[in-house]
Amino acid sequence: MGCRKEQQVLKEVIFYFGPEDVEEFLGPAELHEIADQLVQSVGMSGTNIEYLLNLSKALETLSIEDKHITDLVHLVNDKIAELEQNKLEN
Repeated sequence: MGCRKEQQVLKEVIFYFGPEDVEEFLGPAELHEIADQLVQSVGMSGTNIEYLLNLSKALETLSIEDKHITDLVHLVNDKIAELEQNKLEN
């Protein structure tokens, strides 16, 4: 759960909750499994990497710390770097 550094009032909220009955739903998973899924997935709004990075930036702008998101961003960035390194080696 995130924690706020200072109190803010949100005037508008957009919330998306993905249904569990879609093929792409991963279900309960370890962080590294979620990162693997994010690196490979693209939705109607773009890549899941882009979505994650935009979410992380938005939380930072609102001064909201969310360890799950921060850890996920680090894992995804590591996986992207690994993929790029593998491309260079092949």
